[in-house]
Amino acid sequence: SGVSGETSFGVNQIELSDLVAQAGLIDSRTRIADVDRLFIAAKVINLEMKRGLAVRNDKALSRHQFLEFILRLADQRFVQTGETATVAEALQRVLDAMSALGDAKVAELDHFLEELHTEVVDDVYKSHRQSLQAIYKEYSGRNTKPGLANFMSFAEFQELLEFVDAFTSDFPRQRAGFAFRMGMMTQSEETYASRFQEMSFVEFQHALGAVVCLRAKFAIARFAELIEDFFSKSLSLALSAGRGVGKSRGGS
Repeated sequence: SGVSGETSFGVNQIELSDLVAQAGLIDSRTRIADVDRLFIAAKVINLEMKRGLAVRNDKALSRHQFLEFILRLADQRFVQTGETATVAEALQRVLDAMSALGDAKVAELDHFLEELHTEVVDDVYKSHRQSLQAIYKEYSGRNTKPGLANFMSFAEFQELLEFVDAFTSDFPRQRAGFAFRMGMMTQSEETYASRFQEMSFVEFQHALGAVVCLRAKFAIARFAELIEDFFSKSLSLALSAGRGVGKSRGGS
């Protein structure tokens, strides 16, 4: 999903067009221009609903808007062309077309978590636990309201990655959002609650593993070794740089 800085997560217009094209749903009956039009229509939120929103993204579709887009696409591609008689049948056709792409992403995440949750990788995390806790404390809390549990925002996560020079040509800044989301637990509510983008310490540890996974020269067989190398080079740098960060935040 597309995301930058302080904005909330979502699927942007280019990503959506790519998804529809990869699913084989772009043809003479449904063109890229139609996808753009459906994207704009799905972004419209009525005033009553806007009042209760916990997060908003003016440049991308949130989850409920993405689902609305899928329904609109099903109607345009299959119902209006007469290929199906009902929206339910059309929706199934769209989901079937996208299932291979979705299954591949799910398998990729499952494989990542399976390899991350091994004894040898866990030993690496345990050996650096004190530093990881200190870094999480240093780089989180800027957006936490008084009296609530501390969390790390996406902007703070990006800031940390900048300080430790985590970005490469193979893992550019634009991919930070993907690593962030790979570390987060899926939440049932993404409209009226912001928990889905508030990173806990456990999720932070998973997200750092995702960073290592997404960088160049990654190999599953070397996961523990690569995490150890990343932590050894990055954690002390983050703690050193973080002292200045804390001061600029008023010692948060």
